[in-house]
Formats: sequence, structure tokens, C-alpha cells
Amino acid sequence: MSIKIAVLSLIQETNTFSAKNASYEDFKMQGIWYGQEADIKSKGSNTEIAGAISYLRSQSCEVIPIMRAWGMSGGVLGDDDFRALLQPAFEMLVSLPALDGVILNLHGALITQTHDYADAEIVARVRALIGEEIPIAVTHDLHANVTSEILEHADILIGYQTYPHIDQADTGAKAAKLLLDLLAGGAPIQSAISKIPLLIPAEVQIIKSEPMLQVRNLADSYLSDRVLDISLFPVQPWIDVPKLGFAVTVTGTLAKPELLKIATEISDKIWEIKEQFEVDLVKPIEAIEKIRRGNQLGRSKFSILLQSSDAPPGGAAGDNAVLIGELIKAGPDFNVYTNVVDVNAVADANDVGVGGEVNLSIGASLDPRWSSQVLISGKVLNLGTTPILLKGIVMNGQEVSIGNWATIDCGRGLIILVSTEPTPSFDPATYESVGLAVGKADAVHVRSCALFRAGYVDLFDEVLILDIPGPTSPALAKIDYRRAQRPLFPLDR
Repeated sequence: MSIKIAVLSLIQETNTFSAKNASYEDFKMQGIWYGQEADIKSKGSNTEIAGAISYLRSQSCEVIPIMRAWGMSGGVLGDDDFRALLQPAFEMLVSLPALDGVILNLHGALITQTHDYADAEIVARVRALIGEEIPIAVTHDLHANVTSEILEHADILIGYQTYPHIDQADTGAKAAKLLLDLLAGGAPIQSAISKIPLLIPAEVQIIKSEPMLQVRNLADSYLSDRVLDISLFPVQPWIDVPKLGFAVTVTGTLAKPELLKIATEISDKIWEIKEQFEVDLVKPIEAIEKIRRGNQLGRSKFSILLQSSDAPPGGAAGDNAVLIGELIKAGPDFNVYTNVVDVNAVADANDVGVGGEVNLSIGASLDPRWSSQVLISGKVLNLGTTPILLKGIVMNGQEVSIGNWATIDCGRGLIILVSTEPTPSFDPATYESVGLAVGKADAVHVRSCALFRAGYVDLFDEVLILDIPGPTSPALAKIDYRRAQRPLFPLDR
């Protein structure tokens, strides 16, 4: 008789400083799939559920897909929305014949009105439904806020090994392998966690760059036939909850105290080098002038104008117009593509149609705390509703809706992509999908922290991280944390 494994995936990253709460509709826009639909529509994508299902089938297991729901990062999720998402999945679980194991693909930083650790709540509810004997393996994003509560109900907990994230499917497959190894008997496989009160900016969490590289290398030095996985969870820092901080999990067949000892030694090293995690910021006008001077001197460079402080992948609205305002004032005189969320501006562009002239106020429509509206004028180049099919290695094959959109040529090299939903600008497919050839630009505006390094891999020559306030700012000491435990570095030096 084949081994029966159920797989459930519910992924969204919360930002408690976001101006807009998350909802069921955020997931619906990107696709909520139950049963076989979750399997069919995820197949071949770089997602945890696809990786887990593919590996299990390669081992002749009977796979029971329960659910796949993914939403763009956003604010706190409503309790009713949380319930509506999970109820059909839980009804499927309780109706199943006997299972041998369950895989839960969760983000690890989902927060609801009631639950600061909603992913741990999901694991607890699944445990209550299936009983104590059936093992549960959990996967998390590297930005998860991992706490010991989740290990009260999960047997195995592992996370991505990469940032920018390119190993989602591999992580799903690894969890499936560990679960099958656990079911095969022998020494029990378990996970232990060590956590320190440390936040570091997402921009310096890149695994293949220092100082994270030395941490990853140290972790890898402990791997053996009995230490099967070590995951680093530097946490996405824009959540204001207790028990916030950098976590390390170690998974293997050693006794729990031995696993914990390894996790603690790694977290001690992280604490020792904590002051090395700093970010250099550039004023927008200085970045514009640098690119302009380079062009005048004949330097052929492709620049990323990085507005990481308003990054939708981190839960920001994507409507901050500070950079666009500076470009309008400066008149770039180099080819640059920018993006912004503004429902009314898209409607106005649709009213005049392709080729029409517009005078618009854009920006600050969702989260006016950080910028003001900017007046623009230009010609509508293109209109559409086509979603973005991601082509970079981050989420290859995943479709992301940006709602209705318009591209507007403001002259002097500036073209703006205006959309009703945030864009995944970390992937060049965002601009390419709306008719803007990235190869013809001197610079592109990206609202991301690090995912773009994989999306634009081998394309950019320089990254200019802009000094602009916002809900995903790297200037963590300036953010108003009210619930997080203190002391917490770098808020309390």
C-alpha cells in the first residue's frame, strides 16, 4: 500500500506597518485552488507545493493536494478572511481516509487580527484534526518569524536556503524527503530553534554576500549524516509583535539538546557580527545625477533605482511617488522606467485611450504617510489587464495580477507604469509584459529589497538604494515598534 501524504500551501507575508489590511480578495486575485486544481495549476512552478508533490510522486507516494493560496504581501489579515481561506481545506482534511503524513507550506510571518503567529495556529489546528501520531513537516520562507510554539505541533521545520529566494520548489521537495525518511523509521528526525533579539535590514540578508555568507558557511559546516538541515530565519523586520527576532533551526536525528547546541552556536556568531549589517542609502536626486553624469561621459551602465522602502513584496502599497516627483523635476534625459499604484490614474488613462494626452495626479493614493501626489503629463502608450508571468528564477512560472494598468510617456526619457495593484517589479517581466523592453532602458525603478538581484541577475551594473521613508524602510531604528520585546537590536544599541 502506497504512503498517503496531504499537502497544503497558504502563503502571505504580513507587514503590520502597512496602511491596508490584507483580505480574502488579495488571495483570490492571485488564485485560491483546492484539491486537484492546486496540483494542476501549480505544476512546473518554482513553488513549495509543486516541489513537494513532484518529489512525493517520484517516490510512488499517493499525494492528496489540499490547497494552494498565495497573496501579495500586505497588512494584517482579517479573522473572517483567515477562516474563509482555511475552512474548505480543513473540511477536506477531516474527510480523508487515514493519512501517513502532512506537509504544510507556510510563510511564517502571517499575522491575523487575533493571531500574532498565524502559521503556528494553522499547524496547531491541523494537529488537532489529524491527531498526535501523524507527522507534520512545515516549510517556511526565510523571512519567517519563527517561535518555539510551532515546534510544539510540527515534527520538522525547514526554510529556504537562499535570498533572493530561488529554492522554493527545492525546499518543498526537501521537506517531502525528510518526512518520508521519518516515516521510514530509524532515529527520529526533529527540529530545534535558537532565537536572538536582532533585526537586520532585508537589503543585507543576501545569502551569497557578506556578512550573511559567513553565517551560511558556518551553518553548512555543521551538516552531516545526522544534521540534515540548518535554516536561517533573519525575519522580515516590518512586523510589530512580541517574540520578534532572528531564528536558527537545526533539523536532524541528534538528540534535541545537541541540535539546540548547534543552533545556539550559530546564533551566537550572528550576534557577534550584528554591527556589520548596515545599508548605504542615496538621495533620489543624487542617484539621478549619478546616472546622468555617467551617460554624459559615455559610460554604458544599467542601473537599478531601488526604492526598497516601498516594496510590495514586503507589504508596502507601492504608491510612494517621491522618486517619480524627483525625476519629473530633474528631467532625467536618460531612458528610465518607473512604476506606481494609482487606481484613479489608470481610469483616467483608459478614458483618453492609447495615444491620448493626460494630465494626472499620481501617488499617495493608498498610503499618504510617506509622500504627496505628483503632477504628471504625457501620452498613453499602452493599456491592459494582462497579468505578469514571472520569468526570473525567483518565482519562475508564477502568474501575478497587477489589475488594470497603463503606461505613460512623460518625455525626456521617463515612462511610468501605473497599475491598480502592486507590480512584481523585482522581475524584468513586469516591464516587458507591458511593452517596455528593459534592454532599451538606462535605469529601471524597482520596489524590492533583494528579490531583484535574482530577477535581474546579470542585467544590472549598479544598484542605488534610495533614501526615501516608507513602511519597508531599511532604517529600522526609525520605525515605531510598540509591541516588539525590548531590548531589540538595532533599536536599542
